[in-house]
Amino acid sequence: MVSQFETRLFINGKFVDASTPARFSCWNPSNDALLTDQLHEATKEDVDAAVAAARAAFPGWAATRTSRRRDILLKFADLIEAHAEEIATLEV
Repeated sequence: MVSQFETRLFINGKFVDASTPARFSCWNPSNDALLTDQLHEATKEDVDAAVAAARAAFPGWAATRTSRRRDILLKFADLIEAHAEEIATLEV
């Protein structure tokens, strides 16, 4: 059974289609189950867009108070913990 999860690229804070229609499959190595056959294949242009977005976002992140960054990272840790089982399934 194929899992249902987002397969598009995550660039600049949102999920976007790759600039090519190419897709590829992802298999669970522990049991050879197909996780998805629709992962978007990033092109050089997609990677360049992701890097440009990260570079543009960095000054704002660097200027954010350390206490605020801590709060954001703690919230992220809480989300990971809340979804640990789902993440573990995808990580296998």
